[in-house]
Amino acid sequence: MVGGQIPACQYTAVAKGGGAQIARVPADEWIQAVPSILSQLEQIPTFADDPEMQRRMEDAITILEDGGPPDADQACEIFSLMAALNGTPPGSKVSIAYLPTEEAAQGLSAQGCDKGSYASVLVLKEAGMEPSAETEAAIMDLITSLLVTGGK
Repeated sequence: MVGGQIPACQYTAVAKGGGAQIARVPADEWIQAVPSILSQLEQIPTFADDPEMQRRMEDAITILEDGGPPDADQACEIFSLMAALNGTPPGSKVSIAYLPTEEAAQGLSAQGCDKGSYASVLVLKEAGMEPSAETEAAIMDLITSLLVTGGK
């Protein structure tokens, strides 16, 4: 792993005007990137100024610092805490978000962590994309499939 990035990309496609990336790794490998991610989140004013966000980040940091490296189940617990930072309901195993925002969507990102696996799907379109329930459902189906099958 380099610079806090996820260590295993299963598929990347770049086409004129967009691209896609799919990754799946064991959750206990994914967790190695989390301290870097949390440090970056702490610098964002939205998170830094919100007491609830601070509490959730502190909960994640406590799990990371207590008792050595987190196992896969603890990694997924931390994923859920981090997903809640973006408004995903607490306890969720999957998170989905338009990038940079739903109003100005140029991409759709989904991540999930369950049963010891972490998966990520990113779809980008330079010209922008129209948010739709159908697109979100397709991405959620893909994330769920990756988590259930372990990407096989």
